[in-house]
Amino acid sequence: MKLNNTIIILVAAFIFSLSACKAVKENFGGGVDMSQQDQVNKIPGIIAKKIQPEEQLLEVDFDFKNSQSFTQEAKIVEVVKAEGLKAIKISLNTEDSVGSKSMEEFTWYKDMVRYAKPLSQFDFSKIAQYVTDAIQQIDATNYEYAGLGNYTLKVEKGGIGHQFDIQTTKKGESSKQNGRMITTNYYELNFEVTPEGKLINKSK
Repeated sequence: MKLNNTIIILVAAFIFSLSACKAVKENFGGGVDMSQQDQVNKIPGIIAKKIQPEEQLLEVDFDFKNSQSFTQEAKIVEVVKAEGLKAIKISLNTEDSVGSKSMEEFTWYKDMVRYAKPLSQFDFSKIAQYVTDAIQQIDATNYEYAGLGNYTLKVEKGGIGHQFDIQTTKKGESSKQNGRMITTNYYELNFEVTPEGKLINKSK
């Protein structure tokens, strides 16, 4: 299990987080709990507001970190789409997609453009099950579930796979405060789901 040190700046970061979350709430439905399938089922419709049916995608990526902790409620989503031999990343947590940026310099995207697929082929139907099954693999004797680190659906040669991280805290280990900063240790479990739907704990 990998240790991640997360340092939280209490005042400035907290204020920034509040304003950022307000923008997200207005444009990404106020957050989607990835452990609740009825909420996850809303995601394709949210993405479809910005992505045309014929557009070819490489990746759909969700982030769960805020200034204070992790959560399992997705409020930020980024979509990477193919445009010719280029890959363009679009952030859907803002008012529009004008701020998209080219990802063509990254080797992974160059190699995978040929496997790009439309949004209709990205399967969100079992995400809640994968998350729930992964949480059950936490060593409950020593660790407590803290939230998701990220969740990514990406094209592979064999189809579309899923990759996500579970964040935990160690029981009996408290956060430490130093002036205006608090440091919390998070321990990460890494999972992937093959295109065939098999959940694999990569941290074992």
